[in-house]
Amino acid sequence: MADEKKLSGAEQQPVVSVIILNWNGKDDTLECLDSLRRLDYPKQRIEVIVSDNGSTDGSQAAIKEKFEQMKSEGYRKLDLIENGTNIGAPAAYNSAWEKVGEDVEYIFKLDNDVALKEDVLSVLVDRLESNPEIGVIGPRIVYYLNPGVTAHGAGFIQWWRGKPFWKDSQELIKCDFVTGCAVLIRREAIEKLGHFLDERFFVYWDDTDLCLELREIGYLTYYEPSTYVAHKVSKTTGHESPFRVYYMSRNKVLFMRKHASLVNLVLFYLVHLFWIPIYTVWRFWKYRKVPFKQLLKRNWAYLKGYLHGFLDRKGRVY
Repeated sequence: MADEKKLSGAEQQPVVSVIILNWNGKDDTLECLDSLRRLDYPKQRIEVIVSDNGSTDGSQAAIKEKFEQMKSEGYRKLDLIENGTNIGAPAAYNSAWEKVGEDVEYIFKLDNDVALKEDVLSVLVDRLESNPEIGVIGPRIVYYLNPGVTAHGAGFIQWWRGKPFWKDSQELIKCDFVTGCAVLIRREAIEKLGHFLDERFFVYWDDTDLCLELREIGYLTYYEPSTYVAHKVSKTTGHESPFRVYYMSRNKVLFMRKHASLVNLVLFYLVHLFWIPIYTVWRFWKYRKVPFKQLLKRNWAYLKGYLHGFLDRKGRVY
């Protein structure tokens, strides 16, 4: 009788689709899946979709083996999408979105290099269930190697600079965006918007863009600090790799062109016309211990990113 009541309660929980991107991150993805298995949310109300961007490290076989281990645990669906090549983060998540079950109410979008607190999904789902105006909610993001320290809190945009910043709030708070490594999104909001992530960004800023797009059609973004995920920050692409430097620079400009008011966009352009050359020189000094050829590649990526942003260059470059 107790088991029947437990099952009945589980069946009342909304169905959630957990979508994860993998790109040559086999060990991280397997660890992420193991942390997913420890969630206190009923497994029969969860489907898991991993979208792989042409990994060459044996990820596909390892994920399939992990799914075989998970099959007996009662998950609604376990699916691996093999994209064949690196089509970019938004496109990979979009391919997972296309596979989401018809009865799914919420999308739990994860980076593969996160470890989940056991109650994170339950807490986030309860928040969305309690307020239909919330379209996106994210937990506290802590450092994987230092879980007592917050890496990202509630996200805001300083519009005249196009600069994101975070508040380490101790209470539930409305914000401009939440960090995309772990966000719960209302399916109804995505369907009302008419699309999921904007593939023109290729990687970075696409999650921030989604929060702003949903706000423009009436949905709010909230930060929930009572639960957390641990994130291996910038592990996949490297914090100062030319790849990351380029896309962070370019996509900031693309984001501003898309969302900033005319006044803020003009201020952003004026500030950056003066700031970019100064910051480029400062970067040579800050990273002076880095081999010069490597530093030159980084700084060229930084300058090229802004130039391509101003020229409205989209999609994949690196």
